[in-house]
Amino acid sequence: MLKYLKLKNRGVKQAPFVVLKGVNMAAVIVEIAFISNPQEEKLLKNNEFSQKTAQALFDAIIYYIKNIPNEM
Repeated sequence: MLKYLKLKNRGVKQAPFVVLKGVNMAAVIVEIAFISNPQEEKLLKNNEFSQKTAQALFDAIIYYIKNIPNEM
């Protein structure tokens, strides 16, 4: 996704987010860009960037489904 969207890699973080506690399936919070960053704010207002982001997320989910063994 980073290469496709040309974004900076901020790494993977872990934290006890309430919205992810008790979830019985794979779950993530994806933060693509931040409105507090003026350059990223411009991206977030750009329809083409929004479409590319949606496609990249969709592709990542499909890749996960096809390549991760079903554990349930």
